Amino acid sequence: MANEQTVNQAQLDRLRALDREAGALREKLRLNYRGEVVFMADIYVADSDRAVVVADGYGKATVSVIDGNYPVDYLTKHSKACDSVRDACVIAEALQANFLEPADLGSLSVADLLVKVEQNKTTGLWACSWCDYVAPEDKFIVGSVLDDVKKCPECGRDDIKSCDETEPDEDEEDPK
Repeated sequence: MANEQTVNQAQLDRLRALDREAGALREKLRLNYRGEVVFMADIYVADSDRAVVVADGYGKATVSVIDGNYPVDYLTKHSKACDSVRDACVIAEALQANFLEPADLGSLSVADLLVKVEQNKTTGLWACSWCDYVAPEDKFIVGSVLDDVKKCPECGRDDIKSCDETEPDEDEEDPK
């Protein structure tokens, strides 16, 4: 009996060491952990539908439309496996923005979904909340939150906002 516990303990110790090594390698490669929820957002205000992106731990992810209280009590309505976490997040964001319909996940390939997202993106006006610079309509594309931060070409700050967003507080100090 003692030998069996020793073998099991040795195997558990090795498993723990491998898990630590795998975690360090994932961090080095900037990969999400298996089962990590990378994105979750309501897609219909009147419904309990949500877009959820879950990483596989190896650079890929699945985007799903679920109904219910994820991750406890839910029903998966539609899902699509993607070759990258970024693609899955772009698709989920498009679902949230109503650029895609949930049923599109079942009927279109990932490539076709991404093409449809690009076709449905809209241009918009952007303004700097500090220097009041307003970008021309074709200057910025409203897109993924994964896009690079947009900097103001006038003052160089990175808090460019859509003209739909609220202005900064009057009593807020200039960070310069």
